[in-house]
Amino acid sequence: MKQITCEMCGSHDLIKQDGLFICQHCGMKYSLEEAQKLIIEGVVDVSGSTVKIDESEKIQNILMLARRAVREDNRDDAIKYYEMIAIKDPSNWESTFYPLYYRAFNCSVDDLKHMFSSLLANLKTVLVLITQSNMTEIEKEDNIKQIHQAYLSLIASIARVITDYANDSNIASRIRNENLATYGIYLASFIYSAGDKFYALHDNVAETANVAVSLWKQGINVHLSVLNLVRDEKPHYKVIREVKEKINKFDKEYSLPERHGACYIATAVYGSYNCPPVWTLRRYRDFYLKKTSYGRAFIRFYYAISPRLVSMFGNSTLIHKWTKKLLDQFVNYLNRKGISSGYYKD
Repeated sequence: MKQITCEMCGSHDLIKQDGLFICQHCGMKYSLEEAQKLIIEGVVDVSGSTVKIDESEKIQNILMLARRAVREDNRDDAIKYYEMIAIKDPSNWESTFYPLYYRAFNCSVDDLKHMFSSLLANLKTVLVLITQSNMTEIEKEDNIKQIHQAYLSLIASIARVITDYANDSNIASRIRNENLATYGIYLASFIYSAGDKFYALHDNVAETANVAVSLWKQGINVHLSVLNLVRDEKPHYKVIREVKEKINKFDKEYSLPERHGACYIATAVYGSYNCPPVWTLRRYRDFYLKKTSYGRAFIRFYYAISPRLVSMFGNSTLIHKWTKKLLDQFVNYLNRKGISSGYYKD
């Protein structure tokens, strides 16, 4: 890009008036010939009353370097180049998205909540820039897919950070488990909210609905993976079921993934995997049923059929009430036989 620079003060703000170019900063006047000598780089439009600097060529060159850095996963260079573009072209979605995105990879577990908030605000801005731009529909969909893939990579990276924390032997086990559940739920909530940001624009770009569904499913997987670590699962299952309902509007066949070792029907009836009746039933499973061949066969049958039953009848108030009555009687029987209802971890 070329600019006219005042030799007296260095300003680029020159106005054409009565055949002369006048610096609006210091008042210095230049003829057309003198102004041409002041050009330092690029294309200058002097056809109107205001000197216009065309920096599009320079922006494209920097953008090429930035995209090359992305392909090479050179995060530092990508941040540097995209921040240069953001100063010159704030409407460029890539320069709005990638600097914060790449910085998120270096986020510690202590900063997750703040980082998630910043990423969501940034995502909303980026998606609006794309959907309200003059791009073709195909270009918009391609860019949405690009952001989706970027988010999947970021989610995987953050999950590894949380897992590394969980494996830190220098932290007391109880505190580690409590924090692991908190961080996992933070991550699930972030993924849900990111899906919501995409879904909010599904009327503008069809691809955003597909991305939203993909992220909601990912969020449920993360959420379910940490439920064994919380004391009260009921509010979490409420959120999970609400997200599942949103998914089913687009994917009617979707059902909640199985939780390894979970007491599906009991959890659905009592609203939590961690409550006294379910603790009793889990003890009965682990210390009695697993000891015999017929007990192990029953466990296999139960885990094969119960997720489907919960999916089919879980919202039936009548069946829920009837099942709870039967389970209450069985749990009371087990308690009388000496099987504890105290806290139990598989």
